[in-house]
Amino acid sequence: MTSYTDKNNRYLTTDMQYTIGKVSAKLPGWDFSQIPYIDAWGRTESSGKVGTRVVNNMLNPSYTSTIVEGEMEEELLRLYMQTDESVFPSRAAKYFNVDGERKDLTAEEYVKYATIKGQTSYEVVSELLKSKAYKGMNDEKKAIAVEDSYTLANQLAKSKISDYAPDSWVVKAMEAKKSYNIPYSTFVAVRAELSDLESLKDADGDTITNSLGLLKMEAIYNMKGLTDKQRQALFEYMGVGKNVIHYNPALVKQKLAVMRKKAQ
Repeated sequence: MTSYTDKNNRYLTTDMQYTIGKVSAKLPGWDFSQIPYIDAWGRTESSGKVGTRVVNNMLNPSYTSTIVEGEMEEELLRLYMQTDESVFPSRAAKYFNVDGERKDLTAEEYVKYATIKGQTSYEVVSELLKSKAYKGMNDEKKAIAVEDSYTLANQLAKSKISDYAPDSWVVKAMEAKKSYNIPYSTFVAVRAELSDLESLKDADGDTITNSLGLLKMEAIYNMKGLTDKQRQALFEYMGVGKNVIHYNPALVKQKLAVMRKKAQ
């Protein structure tokens, strides 16, 4: 049994299970005898292994869900203990807003929404946690990538059953997968890796032109397993300027070396 002590000196073990009681599934307005219980990973109760142990008062209720134990859940638990960030999946709600107006889901819509949201979350997060990019991140960036995975899955699922318009970065992720075969897990990993980058400043405190774009390119060039076309697409998706987007790795390195000297 693995145990963790988080940064607030709380103690928790992976022998504990995060669950939501059946009462939380009994949303008013539907005949639940006709609707399967769908957990946060998009599985019906019959297809998932439901635990019976609970993390007592440790997790914000909005983070908890019925999930199976395993290596992925161990890592999510460890990450939560280290960051206090929202790294657990949440079950689908029975309504959401579309263009500022509340959309109440029918039972059929809910099943489709919850299934897509949960299964996409599971697919993206499981791929993400296995990736070299994830393993090379600090815990703060790992948490960002996991949270973005859930956001992407949720917005994708909403768009499948309504006129919901996903955020621009989610649209780009969907296009990147369709046009360049860039996995969602790779897209959120890149976003997380670039999340703390800032333009370099010279001795006078002025922004060095194109420095941020080159820093983004450097980070993406350093990511393994991408084709040249995928990298070029990611440069564009991540906002690299047209003046430098064509630079090869050697030129990026050369230009940044000069800029970093100016920034000292």
